[in-house]
Amino acid sequence: MTLYALWQLNSYTVTFDANYLPGNLYTNPTPALGVNAMSSYTRAVIQDEEASYGEYLQYTVNENGRSGTGFFSRFGYNVALEVGQKYTYTVEVKCSSEHNILIGHEQGGTKKVYITNEWQKISHTFTATSTGYTAFVFYVTGESWNIGDVFSIRSPQLAKIASINATSVQKTYNSTLGTLSTPTREGYTFDGWYTAPSGGTKISSSTTVPAGDVTYYAHWKINNYMVTFDKNYLENNLWNNSSLPNGMGYEYVTISQEKLYDDNAIGGIVGKATIQGTGGGIWHYGYGNSLTNGKTYTWSVYMKVKYNQSSNIGHEQGGQKRVNLTTEWQRFTYTFVASPSWKGGYAFMFGTEWIDGQELYVHSIELVESNSLNVTSSQKKYSSTLGTLETPVRSGYTFLGWYTSPIGGTQITNYTTVTNNITYYAHWKYNSP
Repeated sequence: MTLYALWQLNSYTVTFDANYLPGNLYTNPTPALGVNAMSSYTRAVIQDEEASYGEYLQYTVNENGRSGTGFFSRFGYNVALEVGQKYTYTVEVKCSSEHNILIGHEQGGTKKVYITNEWQKISHTFTATSTGYTAFVFYVTGESWNIGDVFSIRSPQLAKIASINATSVQKTYNSTLGTLSTPTREGYTFDGWYTAPSGGTKISSSTTVPAGDVTYYAHWKINNYMVTFDKNYLENNLWNNSSLPNGMGYEYVTISQEKLYDDNAIGGIVGKATIQGTGGGIWHYGYGNSLTNGKTYTWSVYMKVKYNQSSNIGHEQGGQKRVNLTTEWQRFTYTFVASPSWKGGYAFMFGTEWIDGQELYVHSIELVESNSLNVTSSQKKYSSTLGTLETPVRSGYTFLGWYTSPIGGTQITNYTTVTNNITYYAHWKYNSP
């Protein structure tokens, strides 16, 4: 008789670690980390696309440190944790020489780990206690730092959650993983699933399940965003705003004109036209010559109305567009190639089926021979700070700062962080004679 062995395929746990913590309390650590218990060290910031915020911190020990010394930081979050609340942290570390270190949050979240010259992702879930200290520490234990030790820290995260950001499934040995999820993360682009938190081998839907539990890690690339600074005026303006509101004409309606004053306007002048009747157009001649056919021009204007209404606005020589006017000041801009006007005119037009009793407010009409606004742009990494801001100069005006809107908005600082493509606008105050 022959007996045959029967085998049943084992099932194993396959875990997909998103490799980031939602609700991270630690902001960009680079400007924040630097407080330490070492008497002498050299600090460097290293660019690294695999790191959160696109960079990591490197410390070189310049003299032997006693046992129990190390580095600590609050990573931009200098607030005590809520006692009794569950928290989870993750951080990646490595050192040029091997050490036992105590790592983690001082409010009950430390653990002993063995670090090497390879990046390791350390994670820990803990319940916050009250210790009087709120830093995140990296202390050697039972030994000392050595002169020349290079200790590196990247991607520190701390969140009010009870586990890492991961999902698990049961899979049969040697079966394929099948369709892989595509996670999303604000400010980052997903780069695939890998066999290690950093580095490792990229997997695919055809990857087979190994003979044991396994974890795969999402890799991310930090996004770059375009940050534009608009000086909010056009250099070499051809238009004469001093004639506002005089010089405003009309067709098929009647207007009454009034000159108002606003330090934010060119020359401090705002033109107001109160419209009687419907239909027709209003124009303003602030430049006494026709534009050169075929040349490119850009205009800019600030407008608001008493009643919300759409209107065609712009230069008669092919430079008009349809806009929605509201009761709030708005800046409109347009770049165009000059062409002959059907009436041979060269005015700046405001034309629509006007509401009887409408009030039109206009200031800072600008027209320049250029194909762009007065702006500068550069790329910045997600969550990086803007850094030193330019202080532009404009004859006859005082610079008030950079804001999130051409009018109003919120003033920004060099500590403002980048989260998307964005334009900031210079604000000015007219210096009255």
